[in-house]
Amino acid sequence: MYNYARQFQIDHDASNDCIQDVFLEIWNSRKRLKITSIRPYLFISVRNKITKYRSRSLQEQLRAEKYQQEEFEVKYNPAKIRSDAENKKELEKKLQSGVEKLSPRQREVLFLIFYNNMSYADAAKILGIKVKTAYNQVHKSINDLREFLVTLLLLLLL
Repeated sequence: MYNYARQFQIDHDASNDCIQDVFLEIWNSRKRLKITSIRPYLFISVRNKITKYRSRSLQEQLRAEKYQQEEFEVKYNPAKIRSDAENKKELEKKLQSGVEKLSPRQREVLFLIFYNNMSYADAAKILGIKVKTAYNQVHKSINDLREFLVTLLLLLLL
């Protein structure tokens, strides 16, 4: 959850505070809560808490909505790629460049599903979209990344 909170580009202390607030709220209302799936519930709660944190005033609230839809950023984790040692750094740079070209929503869906090992249903629940939309976003993201990398490979071969 901490890594997810940090993706919203708030500082370390604010991330920790938001996560701690979520657990405090769960503890304080534990008798009346009926949580069927804890992981999506926690991610949704953290996402909502961060949104509230970022939108203290009306102007900040407008920025937060824009941020959620347009400025979500995934920091690329090179440990997720397995390639030859000599090509690893070059491939990492190219893949990061390709990820940065994806839409903010595509980056967020990829982050939840591949970096946090969530199911499509859980990711869709967190993002407030249909499961089919999550599948479509991932499919489109992978195709876009594949096209980007194939284009680069062709340029290198020419």
